[in-house]
Amino acid sequence: MNKYEDFFDEICKLTQSHELKWKQINKKEHSDVIFNPNLVFRQFSAEYTKNDILYIILFIEKKYSNAEYDYELEKYDPEILVLDEDMELKLTLTDSVIDRYSMQILSDLISEEDDKVKNLLD
Repeated sequence: MNKYEDFFDEICKLTQSHELKWKQINKKEHSDVIFNPNLVFRQFSAEYTKNDILYIILFIEKKYSNAEYDYELEKYDPEILVLDEDMELKLTLTDSVIDRYSMQILSDLISEEDDKVKNLLD
């Protein structure tokens, strides 16, 4: 595993153990650091501390028309952004680094952790 995969694995483990508290935020937040922010349909945020530095982890879900299918089908595109305390982008994880299936599993874990979803399903 490379260092990006290790970090992603840590995010998954912290989410499963409920140490990362995810919340859904407005899809337009952080548009200044998101590439193609108009494609975002859902966004989650969690605080993460390492070496006494606070980071904000964003799980972004985008959808766009897929050229492979003559733009008739939409494509799902998850990504993770890590911001520092000054809201500066420090790291981006996409499906070029983390496989899409793993990102989908994390998406499911995050959705289950969201208080509003829990209230809906309880």
